[in-house]
Amino acid sequence: MPLSDRMKELMLQQHSDLCLVKLITIEHPDLEEPIRVCDYDSDFEAESRNFISMQFKVSLADEKDDESPKMQIEISNVTGEVLEHLRPLTTRPTVTLEVVYDKFPDDIELTCPEFELSDVTWDAITVSGVLSVEDFINEPFCYKTFNKTEYPGIVP
Repeated sequence: MPLSDRMKELMLQQHSDLCLVKLITIEHPDLEEPIRVCDYDSDFEAESRNFISMQFKVSLADEKDDESPKMQIEISNVTGEVLEHLRPLTTRPTVTLEVVYDKFPDDIELTCPEFELSDVTWDAITVSGVLSVEDFINEPFCYKTFNKTEYPGIVP
């Protein structure tokens, strides 16, 4: 998704009264409702979705030739609410990252959809994990092999 003209213009300004708000949505079929977290100083509403204010950090993806990019995520979870929902899951949830401006909450400026959350660890105040996309690099090229039994017209 390309950057909007507004975002490009504001990035070049030395000062602005707008604040970028990062939004995280964690979804899984076993969750009744998605977990929605923002890094704003109070709870936040964007596109009629409510986000709970929790500080978090997302590192930039590392670039390795032999594997898909991976990012680290760390959510401050003092209340234990995020962990309470993540702990019972047996498969990986998907995570969507979005960026909006505080004064334009319904205009998504940037979105990074469909990351998988894995390697989740936690302690008393944080939940950490790895965000990655589906790894196509290590998948075999052909789904099937051509043999005489299944493809008699192709293989002599």
